Amino acid sequence: TLVAATNRPQDLDEALMSRFAGVVTFPLPDIEGRTAIFDTYATSLTMAEKIALARRCESCSGRDVKDACEAAERKWAAQLARKGGKSASASPPPMRMYEMAVEARAARNF
Repeated sequence: TLVAATNRPQDLDEALMSRFAGVVTFPLPDIEGRTAIFDTYATSLTMAEKIALARRCESCSGRDVKDACEAAERKWAAQLARKGGKSASASPPPMRMYEMAVEARAARNF
């Protein structure tokens, strides 16, 4: 038995797809689902900020939302490391970092 998953079924070859007995599809998360994912991965943001971000990424999968949060955090950490400030390193990423990551991720989905 083989089970596979993808967020980009349009990229799969028909010959590959013909080898699967069935296909189960899951819809993209709604605003409540995206907000819950932001709540899990962007813990430093306010609920209002999480809702605002969730509204901006309607075409994103749950994985896209998680990846955007991680990208924002990596970019923020890199900026702090370049500045070399130890006291600033404890500060969480600002909302703008998440906004930029969400915009980049949503643009990939169109």
